[in-house]
Amino acid sequence: MKINDLKKVLENIHPGSFFRIKYSVEIPLKAEYRNMGYRIVKTVYTTSRTGVRYMKINGVTPSEKKSNKPSNWSWEKKNYISYNSNTGSYYLNLYPMGMNTYTKVEYKYYRNDDVVDVDNLSFYKDMIIPSYFKKDGGFGTKILKIKIDNIIELYQHPEVWRKKKAA
Repeated sequence: MKINDLKKVLENIHPGSFFRIKYSVEIPLKAEYRNMGYRIVKTVYTTSRTGVRYMKINGVTPSEKKSNKPSNWSWEKKNYISYNSNTGSYYLNLYPMGMNTYTKVEYKYYRNDDVVDVDNLSFYKDMIIPSYFKKDGGFGTKILKIKIDNIIELYQHPEVWRKKKAA
């Protein structure tokens, strides 16, 4: 998805309201497997929200509220889209729900750009760098930052649209 397309979609989403998102990420592999042509792509389809002030999120500890944001991050659209000056990339800030997200996750395994059938999942788990399995995702926060280029689909729940039309 392009940033201008995302901004148009976000104009219709009230801050903090729930929406469906589908995005994909390439899982980081150990160098030896990357060099052999392996790739694992994870596609997630879930319910989330955006546009929420970090300080207002339940479960954020006082020490996390005091932590300073690194200087290479800035807001493109406050509480929605952030920009990383080191990578030159834009990210959508998501605040995932704990339950009832109707999440669907799919993995595709590739070797030299050909899809590979999965017989032995433990073999593929050994390919992934250990830091990927950290409980907090490596960010240490309650926020997911999804690179805008990785977003496949984003839309608001129809129930919310019906409420807006009735009002």
